[in-house]
Amino acid sequence: MASKYFDKWSVDDIAIEDPGLKRYIWLEPSRVLHGGGRHSRKQFGKAGAPIVERLMNKIMRSGPGVRKLGGKLIRSAKACGKKYKAYNIVRKSF
Repeated sequence: MASKYFDKWSVDDIAIEDPGLKRYIWLEPSRVLHGGGRHSRKQFGKAGAPIVERLMNKIMRSGPGVRKLGGKLIRSAKACGKKYKAYNIVRKSF
């Protein structure tokens, strides 16, 4: 039995055609979507983090969410550091 994201979405039929992106997008679902920063210690370590966890980490950034600073979108501090809240946001959006 293949594992699915949120017990709903299978990634078996998804193929990444771009060879440059293929090794940086990890689609395999994991039971726990909380890496604890283990991928931050070495260069390109985020390649081993599931793509959904990376999306949740992007949601947890702080800021007002209205303007850009240095090319990065700044968001509100309401979800900063709240991994379970970010998980629920992503789960409900799928």
